[in-house]
Amino acid sequence: VADGVVVIPRTVMPPDLLALADRQARTLSREQLLGHGVSDRVIQRLLQDGRLDRMSQGIYATGEGGWLQRAWSGVLIGGPTAVIGGEAAGYLLGLVREAPDQVLVHTPRWRPRDHRWRLVRSPRAGRGEPPRTWPAQTVVDLAAGMNADSIVAVVAEAVGRKRVRPEEIRRVLAATARHPNRAVLEDLLGEVVAGSCT
Repeated sequence: VADGVVVIPRTVMPPDLLALADRQARTLSREQLLGHGVSDRVIQRLLQDGRLDRMSQGIYATGEGGWLQRAWSGVLIGGPTAVIGGEAAGYLLGLVREAPDQVLVHTPRWRPRDHRWRLVRSPRAGRGEPPRTWPAQTVVDLAAGMNADSIVAVVAEAVGRKRVRPEEIRRVLAATARHPNRAVLEDLLGEVVAGSCT
C-alpha cells in the first residue's frame, strides 16, 4: 500500500520459462506455462497487459518470432510427439528456399482447422529444434509433390550439400506404400549411386 493505494506488482515470468520461450522462437504452450507455476488467471493478466499474445488456442507468444514462431506453434499445437514435415521441414533443412505459408505437422492429436497449420495424423520420426522429419524422409515427402526437375534439384542438394546418403533415401522410399514419383526417384537415386561408384 502506498499513500492509501493498493499497488499490485507486475507478474514476472520465471527466467527459465522466458529462456524456454526464447528457444522456441518466443512461443509457449499453456501446458508449459502451467508447468512453470503460471496459472490460468495469471495468463489472462499477462494477455491483458500485452506481455503475452494468443497465437492459437493454448499457444502464446512472448514477442515477435517470425516464421520460426509459426513452426514452433504448430509443434506445440501438435503435442510432444509432433514433427514438422513437407515443405516446412525442407525449408528448415535447407532443401527448400522459401518458407511455406502453411506448416505441415505430423501428430497423433486432433486440433481445430487453421490455415496456418496442416495437422496430419501420421507417425513420423524427427529431430532438431523445432523437430522436423529426418532428411531422407523429407526428400521422399517433397518428391511426392514435385516435377522431375525439382526432384533432381532436391536430391542434388540433399546428397551433395547436406550429405544425405542415397541408400537412406532408397530405404525410406521402399517403406513408403504409395508414392506418385517412385519411378523417377528410384531412377535418379540409381544414377547417383552409379555415378559415385565410377
